[in-house]
Amino acid sequence: MRRIQFKKGVAMREGQRESTLLETVVLVCILAVALAAGAFFLVALGRQAAEERRREAAIGNLRQLMGAGITYQAPSGAFFPSEHSPGTDTDTE
Repeated sequence: MRRIQFKKGVAMREGQRESTLLETVVLVCILAVALAAGAFFLVALGRQAAEERRREAAIGNLRQLMGAGITYQAPSGAFFPSEHSPGTDTDTE
């Protein structure tokens, strides 16, 4: 069984040493770099998610337009009226 020594109010096991200030500073720097890398990663994921939402919205809009076209065509058998459809009044200049 290992002996526990008390030094400056902290219980330390035998053979265990205190960390130096330099080791603590290096650890804090490593954690800061890891945190910054994580932040950049989250920003990239946010941009990717925003692009995915725009893409999904465009697909939804196209789906609605196709549904409207099918609904319009079903009872009348006609296509969407266009600029060059017969019966449109485009020659009013």
